[in-house]
Amino acid sequence: MVYAFLVHTATPGVCRVFYSQVFAVDGMFEEEEEDYDRRRLLRKERLAALARQVQTACVLAAEADDRLNVEAQHPLAGFDESRTLVAIAEAETGALRLPSGDLFSQELAALWLAPGKLALTLLCEEHDNLTVAEMALRRMAAALLVAPRPDTDLLMRPERVDLLLDALMPCGQLLFLNHQLMRNLEKELVDM
Repeated sequence: MVYAFLVHTATPGVCRVFYSQVFAVDGMFEEEEEDYDRRRLLRKERLAALARQVQTACVLAAEADDRLNVEAQHPLAGFDESRTLVAIAEAETGALRLPSGDLFSQELAALWLAPGKLALTLLCEEHDNLTVAEMALRRMAAALLVAPRPDTDLLMRPERVDLLLDALMPCGQLLFLNHQLMRNLEKELVDM
């Protein structure tokens, strides 16, 4: 079960969360607060803290591979489809184990993929199939960062992210997708 999906910065500096979707709230957050606005703010702060932890892991992994200087010379932007697909295939990936009581009420795993300056993060149960989660992240990155039209932008089209999440992870469930299903999904996304 995927609890949340985040798109945030992966470069050193201030961590900005550009998109977040929470699939399951029950039991994930120890919410004793009665006030809806207060609960929402606590949830948002916890997701921001998770994004900061993932950003730190991305920066450390990039420094270990000495990719920080390479990405500054060859940014992901520019909508060159072949270059973007290569960057997604070679993107840094990792997983963080989040102990219970730290940010969330149960033990969870955060799986991240950092193509370029953005990081895509899935917050999953620790016993989930992380290989399927990584495949879902790579498919999300490929569908989001390779725009069918150069004027579309990930940050300006959150409904596209919602549709992708609904197709790849309905209600936060990781799906095993074969090649035929992925081709049909890609055809539908081109029409969007």
